[in-house]
Amino acid sequence: METTTSAEDELNLAACYLAVAAKMQETGEFGEAMSMIGDAEDIYRSLGHIAYLTCLHNRADINLQMGELEMAKQQYETHLETSKVYVQEHADTINLVEFSNARAQVLRQLGHLHLREKKFAEAISFITKASRIYQQLHLAAPLHIEYYREYLNTFSSLGDILLSASRYDLAHACISHFHRLTADLCGKFPSLLDLQFDLAASFSSLGEIAVAINRFQDALVNFKQAARLMKAMLKAHHHVVEIRKVYAVTLERIGLVYLSQNKKRLTRRCFLMSGAMFGDLSAEFPDNIWYRELQSISLNRIGDLYMSFRQYDDALIYYQDSLALKSALVAANPGIIQLDNGMAVVHQNLGDIYKEWHNMEMAEKYYRQFFDIAERMQQYSSPYPELKRIYAIALGRMAMIEDVKKNYHAALQRKEESCCICRQLCKDYPLNTTYRDDLSVAYQDLGATCRQMGELRQACWYFIRYYRVSRILAAQFPENYTYRQAVAIAAKQLGEIYMEQEKYSDALFYYQQYRQRQQEIYDAGAPDDMQIACNDLAVASGLLGDVYIAMQLLPETFRSFETYYREIQALQEKCPDNEIITGNLALASWKLGLCYKMYNDDEHALPLLAEAASRFSQLMRLYPGTALYQEYLQQVAEHQQIPVA
Repeated sequence: METTTSAEDELNLAACYLAVAAKMQETGEFGEAMSMIGDAEDIYRSLGHIAYLTCLHNRADINLQMGELEMAKQQYETHLETSKVYVQEHADTINLVEFSNARAQVLRQLGHLHLREKKFAEAISFITKASRIYQQLHLAAPLHIEYYREYLNTFSSLGDILLSASRYDLAHACISHFHRLTADLCGKFPSLLDLQFDLAASFSSLGEIAVAINRFQDALVNFKQAARLMKAMLKAHHHVVEIRKVYAVTLERIGLVYLSQNKKRLTRRCFLMSGAMFGDLSAEFPDNIWYRELQSISLNRIGDLYMSFRQYDDALIYYQDSLALKSALVAANPGIIQLDNGMAVVHQNLGDIYKEWHNMEMAEKYYRQFFDIAERMQQYSSPYPELKRIYAIALGRMAMIEDVKKNYHAALQRKEESCCICRQLCKDYPLNTTYRDDLSVAYQDLGATCRQMGELRQACWYFIRYYRVSRILAAQFPENYTYRQAVAIAAKQLGEIYMEQEKYSDALFYYQQYRQRQQEIYDAGAPDDMQIACNDLAVASGLLGDVYIAMQLLPETFRSFETYYREIQALQEKCPDNEIITGNLALASWKLGLCYKMYNDDEHALPLLAEAASRFSQLMRLYPGTALYQEYLQQVAEHQQIPVA
């Protein structure tokens, strides 16, 4: 009798350990949680109790949260093997329903782990096995809604896998099936919070698929529907932390869609709202590393937005705040892939700001830290492809520093290594548009270095590939502003290369393509970036004038420079303090003035040349570190030949 009481006491103590460990896991105290689980497991093993499998499962869950993917995978696989042996030995005494449910959960986790590693076939296999178990449990207990709900969620998991594999039609079929059946279930049980949550998740998943195929309007409709459901749930269940977190994530996704549409003011509103919610969660649960990580990511996204506005001072503040949070997280939780990856990205962004400020010493400092983190992450056992992508980007940034130092051979070597990684990722995941976009940028970077080295034929080869990849992406996803802009930039760079090679017919073709693409962007442009679109459109006219003067087509030259001057002058009246626009107006005045000089029309030429000199002088006073303005001013004074921008 005393032995039984002792065993019961031991089991109760082990259950308490697991309960405390679960609380610690929720607040991100992973080390303490692991210790508690270990104490519980020792008790269960000494008593020969099946609950030691639960301990194994819980340890794997924590390792998964910490980013220890290989360790988590091994523990889940050990759980499956051990439980299989245990059920054979104790088939008459165990609860098969609970056992099957636990086994299905482990299978799902293994499926998600293989998804992270982009092992799609293995992931589908594990999720399918879990789906069959949940289906059997549901058929055995049709009134048990939870088993049916889990069965439906396996379709959501399959949809996520197919989405990552870029099998968009199949992904849409799985998620639509999940959405339809979940909506039916919500109609029957409208008061069940978990079902409402699943329905919102199905809208979000449909939104993710729409984003993947660049159907941004469809994505907005679905994300907004998910946000409305989340907001309604929050009114009645504000205490449910998971709803608050997912609502904030959904707002952030809406902001990212607006950003893809170039609607930056709406993006800012969504980012600030989601950032405030992540900040509240982080303040309420200071020990939860993932709420602080979400807050850090949100700060970084707001910094990205200000970077796109060219408001670098504001961007720097948000990046520095993000870095401070991430640094504290990494110091307290070393070796977690997601945190290290976030640290790498913030250092990259800080380097980008100082590059824009032409402070290459500080830019190199942050790029070097970015590269060191990315290189260290290559040593992780996880084959997660995003780590390779980050390393390729880091190589590109270090190559940029070598370019500035005029170490072109070193820069070319790094860029070739980066391009090789991008090509391999495209080969391994041919339908992934992000990797194809990265490859196009890698070609562009290689072309730029070859051009600096005077290897114009090789530069042209790379720029043509940049142009072709960008055109394919823009044709596939016409709603994507970034892809359309990339085609325009590639055409401009090809025009410049052919101008340097004095192949004026080819240069004219690509400059006309540049003007045409900029006109399309201008016609479809969002109000947030109309200034940039107007400036680029005017510059395209100026570039055409450069070709025409080289081809000695004076009437066409005059018309192009006149258009350049007229368009940029109208824009400068709206943006008098913009350095780029003022610089372009000075160039346009200079070129048009010299064009009038060629017609011996000093009445029009001299005021335009005087205007150019005045504006270059103004720019020299405002930006004394830019030697180009001094050079231009001297050439204006000497009335030299028409300059090529």
